[in-house]
Amino acid sequence: MLAWLFRRFDIDDVQWRALVVAGIKLDFRTPGLAASGAAGLRRYLSTQVMYLVLGLALAAMVVFSPDVFVTGTISLTMTMFLVAALVLIEFAVVVISPLDYDVLGYQPVSSPTYFAARLANVLFYTALTTTVVGVVPMGAYFFARGFNPVLGLAAVVAFYMACTTTTLAMIVTYVALARVVHPQKLRRVLTWVQLTLSFLVYGGYLVMPQLFNAQTMRHLTVKKSVWMLLYPPTWFATYLELAVGRRSSLEWLPAAASVVALLALARFAATRLSLGYSELLARQAATSEGVQRRGRRSRVIGLGRNEYRAVALLLRAQFRHDQRFRFGVLSILPLTAFYLFTGLREGPMRDPFVTARDASSGMFLYFALLFIPMMLMVSVGRSESFRAAWIFFVTPARRANLVLATKNLILAYLLVPYLAALGLLLAWFFGNALHAFLHVLVEALIANLFLLAVVAAKPELPFSAPVQKGQASTRFFGVMLAGSIVQGMSAPLLARFVYPYPVVLAVVMAGLAGAGFGGERLLRRHVDRVTDRMEFVV
Repeated sequence: MLAWLFRRFDIDDVQWRALVVAGIKLDFRTPGLAASGAAGLRRYLSTQVMYLVLGLALAAMVVFSPDVFVTGTISLTMTMFLVAALVLIEFAVVVISPLDYDVLGYQPVSSPTYFAARLANVLFYTALTTTVVGVVPMGAYFFARGFNPVLGLAAVVAFYMACTTTTLAMIVTYVALARVVHPQKLRRVLTWVQLTLSFLVYGGYLVMPQLFNAQTMRHLTVKKSVWMLLYPPTWFATYLELAVGRRSSLEWLPAAASVVALLALARFAATRLSLGYSELLARQAATSEGVQRRGRRSRVIGLGRNEYRAVALLLRAQFRHDQRFRFGVLSILPLTAFYLFTGLREGPMRDPFVTARDASSGMFLYFALLFIPMMLMVSVGRSESFRAAWIFFVTPARRANLVLATKNLILAYLLVPYLAALGLLLAWFFGNALHAFLHVLVEALIANLFLLAVVAAKPELPFSAPVQKGQASTRFFGVMLAGSIVQGMSAPLLARFVYPYPVVLAVVMAGLAGAGFGGERLLRRHVDRVTDRMEFVV
């Protein structure tokens, strides 16, 4: 079957196989002699744990709800959204690359072969994620209503059809944007699209737990209408209804629309995604974006060391030109909104100085003190332009100072403004500005110690390591888990044993400040030893 399709669409199967294998190896291969594709694949698979947890929640919904249309629509909505976000955030660079023309332009590779290899490369990752998310809910459809293999097979078809359609839709969207937007400006357009997706992701985390309530799911049914069927996930959910014997036009027409949409997207992408188009992008990327007015020259206020000024300028430049880093910084906005909404949803925050029973009030806002700088710290070490890190190894700059400057600049530029805003918010809720100030100060000292521990665990020069696909979600999950443990343990201890006693509070604050000062000195020695052994690897 595959050989017939290749002949039908003029695809060279030997070239296609070589391009796909080479692409996947390069995706998982980290620079360095010890790196291997197998190790990279294991690292990528380890990031799928949180997707598997989501799949367990979806399977519980399938078991408790009697309406296959409702469960199918919700499950496919989550899956399609994750696939779209994955292509946009992690794998947008593999959709179409101007550099391909430089590597493959002189080779006898046809446009259909190039398109098929690119599509297979992206589908490899999206299908893997779909499998992890959907394996448990797909299995639940086989057995949740007695053994029903037809319903289970319909679920399998629906999940993978939805995955393929979403992947093609993202490819078409990316190519369409690239046709009308200059490649340099395209990065900024994609950043705002990613930011919008982030708001939707965090909003989904607030809504989905309500939908997964077992009591609610037992009685949740939806009366279908023509307007509802304009929502694409419902097209694939109708496969499940067809499998249980519903045969009206409200089932057949959306199912047919899903097939037509898939074929139309495939045809459009096949005609636009080619080596000739890569050549066009390469020429556009080499042209100037136009003269831009330069504003006043910025200064690094209050930071006198040369390393601090250099890192500050580097952070600003990366924010302008590095799409991944810019998105990492801007994603703080929806994350902060998520924590604020979650913290206030259960009522106003209460003063932990008044009673220990209120220690957990506003806990999510305190989590942000750890999560936000930590997320930025773990992302600041990686960049697509990591090969430019050779400059760190040929200048007289002390590499330990560069690492510590990165940490301290993140604290100064990010944590201090957040602390000021949080202090004003707490003062309004507590009705006591002194309590708010002391509480924020203690939380800031804890956040500084936590950040010191993160840097000590893995010190990295700024933007000096290559990006590893799929690793962003793993780092986020690890930071969230560690921060939750620290804040969950410290909040009740502070409220019960520290805040009621001024002398104890003074001793604890002095101890935290001393630990931070001593930890900075110890960290400098540790980072000196680690960075002195670093070598630049292409």
